[in-house]
Amino acid sequence: MVKLKHQTPISMRLFLIVSLVFSSLSFPLTAGCLTMQSSNYKIMTDVISVGGETSTSTNYQVFNTVGEFGVTDTRSTSTGYILDAGFQPSSTATNLSSTLSTNSINLGTLSPSTVSSGSQTLTVSTDSATGYTVTIQDDGDLRSGANSISDIISGGTVTAGTPGYGISTEGVAGQMNSITTSMPLTTSPQILAATSTPAANEQTIITYKAAIGSGTAYGTYSHTVTFTTVVNY
Repeated sequence: MVKLKHQTPISMRLFLIVSLVFSSLSFPLTAGCLTMQSSNYKIMTDVISVGGETSTSTNYQVFNTVGEFGVTDTRSTSTGYILDAGFQPSSTATNLSSTLSTNSINLGTLSPSTVSSGSQTLTVSTDSATGYTVTIQDDGDLRSGANSISDIISGGTVTAGTPGYGISTEGVAGQMNSITTSMPLTTSPQILAATSTPAANEQTIITYKAAIGSGTAYGTYSHTVTFTTVVNY
């Protein structure tokens, strides 16, 4: 039996060093009036205006009107972008939180006769009306020095005795949900979980699976996985 100390194979100590990146845009409106609401709706702000429109791009969303003069303090930022100007800014902002149950996965010592697995839980909350998106990417294959364990093909199965590595998800927001098959991790972002509505402590379980063959080199294998969570605009 091969003793592969690996983050996944034989001592598959898949130390998934996780980075959480949170990004949220906030451009609500505020005029000096009372909030109007009923059991079915809530209007945070209203304005007296003769025109205007919504301007958007990949990085921002701005609501503008014609007929107002900006006399309030102005704030402009970047990297996620928050812009407050004129009479419109609202005191409400989009909230986003994202946590992982653990920042590392240890798949233990693998043998060619078994498939090793480990899981972590991603929990996301946001009051964004359009929901959120979480992406995942890695910095390369599981590796120990010059040796590595390749990812399985998309929608493949991690099988005992055949070197391979992949992940799957569980949960209503999961985008890689499967009981039997797994997806490969790549160095480019892939959508792991997403919703189009607000979420309250919504959980997605990520399961990592790895297998080795009789010829897999001994070692401690690892790689780094990065999660990025943003609200949808």
